[in-house]
Amino acid sequence: MLAFLTLVSAAGMAALYWFEQDPSHVYYLVSTRLFSFTFGALLSYIHEGKLLLPERESGSVIPNALSLLCLGALGWMFTTFNGTQAEVYYMMMFISSFVMMLLLSCSIREGVGIHYIFSFKGFTFFGKRSFSYYLWFYPIHLIAPTFLRGIDEQWLAVGIQFVLIFVMAEITYQLFERDRFVLPIGQAHSPYNLTAYGKSNLPKGMKQFGLVFSLMYVICIGLAGLGFAQEKNQNSAVQEVEEKIRQNQALLQETTAEPTTEGTTTISNEIKANVEQQVKQTPITFCRRLSVISLCEQTS
Repeated sequence: MLAFLTLVSAAGMAALYWFEQDPSHVYYLVSTRLFSFTFGALLSYIHEGKLLLPERESGSVIPNALSLLCLGALGWMFTTFNGTQAEVYYMMMFISSFVMMLLLSCSIREGVGIHYIFSFKGFTFFGKRSFSYYLWFYPIHLIAPTFLRGIDEQWLAVGIQFVLIFVMAEITYQLFERDRFVLPIGQAHSPYNLTAYGKSNLPKGMKQFGLVFSLMYVICIGLAGLGFAQEKNQNSAVQEVEEKIRQNQALLQETTAEPTTEGTTTISNEIKANVEQQVKQTPITFCRRLSVISLCEQTS
């Protein structure tokens, strides 16, 4: 069943991209990215949930060779393809997930070189927090620029965002994955957790802090949702304005074309100026104005 769902998901991604040609929809749709999860489930099923395979059960020659081949293949894919290429959605994203599954299978085997590399404490430190980094990246990337408009240096604004990501990820890792501090919401999936928290023997001050903190991160989740919704609306607005600009450019080219037959005259300078002014005054009221403005300037 897992293998069937994996293949159906990959086929769905290719088919949907072929029909819509919209990478953002294909990339974020759960059904088309399902194979990224089912590959992990398949690996867990094959290894019976084991996170470490003793050397006597795994051997070393074939896993070592396979791990090097997987690393080379991933390096080639990461440097050759990007999110704007059709091949990524037709097959390469599926293949890269499969290759990463093979690499992970090799990395959990003792006696394999890649196992000792991935077990390095410097890597495991960030690996344990990687999911928290992933969760915080988009909210901070979407919200932080609004509060950093006064910073002219791009590197400084980006650096602040990375610091925020690391700090917030560490807080969520310690709270929700290590349970360093008991909270009424987020650490358990039971609806009775809030009631049990109220009846616990924690000091009153700690209970109040836990409630306030829980309320704050629920608000942050809401703000992140608003940010995603705003980004989607902005993408639609960008496409609408770009289409308008393309139409204006086509009109400008037609009206300024050289005469092809005797007796045909070119458009007057006054009409030409009006068309150019129409292009330049195309309304832009969203964050990605720079890319659209550059298109407008090309028409002048």
